[in-house]
Amino acid sequence: MQSTQKHTFKENLAHFWEYHKWKVIIGAFLAVMLGIAFFQSATNPEPDVNVMYIGTRMVTAVERDALDASAKSFITDLDGDGKKSLRLKELVISAPELAVNDKQAVSYQYNYDVVQSFQAEITAGESVVYLVDESYYSKLKELENDILVPLETVFGQPIENAFEDGYGIYIKYLDFAYLPGFESLPRESILCIRRRPAEGEVKYNKSDEKYDNNIKFIKELVDYRSPKNYERPVVNLVLSTGRKLYSTAQNRIDNSIYWLLRRNDDQVVATVNYREFPLSSRTNSAGEIEDFIEEDALAELYRIATEESAIMLVNGPSYAYLSENGALKKLSDAVSSAYLPKDADSYGARFNRLHSFELDGLRYTDSANGTLMLCLSSAADEQTEKAFELLFAYSGN
Repeated sequence: MQSTQKHTFKENLAHFWEYHKWKVIIGAFLAVMLGIAFFQSATNPEPDVNVMYIGTRMVTAVERDALDASAKSFITDLDGDGKKSLRLKELVISAPELAVNDKQAVSYQYNYDVVQSFQAEITAGESVVYLVDESYYSKLKELENDILVPLETVFGQPIENAFEDGYGIYIKYLDFAYLPGFESLPRESILCIRRRPAEGEVKYNKSDEKYDNNIKFIKELVDYRSPKNYERPVVNLVLSTGRKLYSTAQNRIDNSIYWLLRRNDDQVVATVNYREFPLSSRTNSAGEIEDFIEEDALAELYRIATEESAIMLVNGPSYAYLSENGALKKLSDAVSSAYLPKDADSYGARFNRLHSFELDGLRYTDSANGTLMLCLSSAADEQTEKAFELLFAYSGN
């Protein structure tokens, strides 16, 4: 005989929970996940443009807001939601302190998470426009699959100052690099562009429509010309020393010279053309090891000093030869007397006695004994002379 006893609501609920609790828990979990996904979709709509940045400098929240504001002028609203949006995927790499003759600018063992994120983006990410550190640009070029597209293919014509390989260009050569927000990115960041999904072996997450919108964005960004009509002088820096600097140090020197001139005149966006004349070692008659420069290299230094506009950092014997043969400009003709150190002679000063020796990159040019002389070629033009004087005037404050 079946019981007709009625159960209370509480008893029924307990009975239901005993037999169905996992269904309820899983269902609730899925509901929450769907709710979060819906909320994120509503509050963070799909961006119109996707950019991947890889560099040693972190972009702050304020700088990112400024970059977004600058980018909106070049973005087309793809989904018609009335909002122009750029998603910046930022991967910050750590670069251990530079070491002499170290050819590895970025140590990947310190950047495992970045490398993993980079590989994931290449495989299934959405970024089309890449702004990358030189070491990661090399990794992109080394990949077996076709990842990048030649810039000439995208723009329909050769791009001035693009790399010889045709796939990249330093952003310092493009006016958009000096817009608010974009100017916070390292000037040596390399602009390159992801190949259309259908054209590459790796099928990443980007439709043709979205890809075309990204290409339209980068075309307008590269074509942008600042109303400031920037002066773009090239400052030749010639180094004759026992040290050999690799690209990361050279980029830091470029950045330091750029800021010296920019703070003096915000319409000047200079770049540095860096050249080295390494010294050799030999044993002299006293049995001592000394540095010397080959005669052919010394002759080339003389030619540069008399024919080209250049700032020169040279060792003692080279300096003596150039000054004695009238190849250098007198300091009194190029630098205000207020900035000259007391121990400077007529044509140069020991570089490690100046505050500018501590500028990023430049501190790697000289050895501990401070043998390099800072001097100016006799053929120096006005802009190079200005940069030269600013090296003397720099106070470190």
